[in-house]
Amino acid sequence: MTIDQILAAFKFYSKQYQREAVQGAVEQREKITPALMIILEDVLHDTEKYASNQSKLFNHIYALHLLAYFKAEQAHDLIIRLASLPDELPHDIFGETITEALAIIFLRTCGGCVEKIKALASNNAANEFCRSAALKAITYAVIEDFLEREAAIEFFVKLLAEQRKPTFFSGALVCSLRDLYPKEAMTQIKRSYDQGIADCTVISYAACEKALKGSSQDESIKALRERLYELQIHNIHDYFSCWACFDQPQNKFSERGVNLSANGKMPKSNQPRKALDKAVGFNDEEYFESHFEQTSDWISDALYFFEQSDDFSQLLEEQQHDAGFLISLFFEYCYSYCLVGPGEIDEEAIAEIMLDVFPRKISAELSVFERFSPAIEAFLTWCETQGVMKNTQELLNYIHELAPEMIDNARDPYSWGMAKSMMMGADFPGFIDEEKDSWFYRNDNHNLIPFRRETPKLGRNEPCACGSGKKYKKCCLAQNETLA
Repeated sequence: MTIDQILAAFKFYSKQYQREAVQGAVEQREKITPALMIILEDVLHDTEKYASNQSKLFNHIYALHLLAYFKAEQAHDLIIRLASLPDELPHDIFGETITEALAIIFLRTCGGCVEKIKALASNNAANEFCRSAALKAITYAVIEDFLEREAAIEFFVKLLAEQRKPTFFSGALVCSLRDLYPKEAMTQIKRSYDQGIADCTVISYAACEKALKGSSQDESIKALRERLYELQIHNIHDYFSCWACFDQPQNKFSERGVNLSANGKMPKSNQPRKALDKAVGFNDEEYFESHFEQTSDWISDALYFFEQSDDFSQLLEEQQHDAGFLISLFFEYCYSYCLVGPGEIDEEAIAEIMLDVFPRKISAELSVFERFSPAIEAFLTWCETQGVMKNTQELLNYIHELAPEMIDNARDPYSWGMAKSMMMGADFPGFIDEEKDSWFYRNDNHNLIPFRRETPKLGRNEPCACGSGKKYKKCCLAQNETLA
């Protein structure tokens, strides 16, 4: 594809991921980088056009993430300026990128210099979620040796001392300190809670104490390094194609026409080697991606046959509803985090996924976590009878033993990741169903969907519902926020 063809494919939102265009951009990164920067410059010059829900423009989304993938240092200043736009403009323009990916985008484009990231974090006029992403980028900069841990903590403590009211940003500051093992910052942290400045809905003081008592500085840094690896953009196609805004392909078993083997059992999967030293880290992307695809194929095939089995039919209806979603996540996380395939899962992998990854990443009501144990137990029992996994009884016993602790961790805000903390801590009208004590429900495709508002949410640039003819942000927005 030519550069013009690639840019044309990126321009407007389509439900289909533009794989061919992205591949073309990767192959011509030096030529296309200036064009991608021009797109972001256009955003700065015409924010209203890109913030409008009616525009359907999507080229700036592709541009931002591709520049991060390319580690385009020349784009860093431009990205910081976009993140420094006032009020809700960054979110109106870039959507969930602000909370999900902005910290990594900052890190990948900074070229080892965090001064502009620190300036954004210190900018009281900037959007607090962009500032919070800057904080997270600074903690990751410590892992990348761009900044000394002590210098980062000193910067965070100074910022925390400057806060005057509880906000999400003040809570994010405490979270960032906790992630770096805040032994020398506990006095300032305690003072911020005593003065009502640290936001307890984001993180509690007890969570900071628990971080010190439950681990060492080296263990905290190791956990942060693992989290950074998880968030990095390793394969650009996998990164883009799984976005919820793009149509997802049908299960791979139906595409490939998988059949039962001659003896009526599901074929065994190829297991990835456990030959890599997890202490050193895993950076062979081609090896990782090829074996991850094999693992995904195995999961899809196995679930297809499992859902036709007696073991599946014996589950309760609500357990059946979530079984595929939870089992898929479990095995995919076992590979992504622990580098073990279905036949290699051990107690160490089970503990990491159940006690850390699931509570940190899955934003769902506790009943969803309660359904995991019976679902995975039924699945592993079926795998044993089909001969595709061996010696599952010890795994079953361990899963059953850890289930209560997993549910406790899912209840504890200390165990939540940043994105989950923001979701579970949201207090917007209509977002939480107070009577049901529930935050999310699942649609028929097992996707987590927030409860809908009773009335449609107005975009900042849409006509105000009062009929004045003015834009919502220039009419009733401030009054509604005050009431909320």
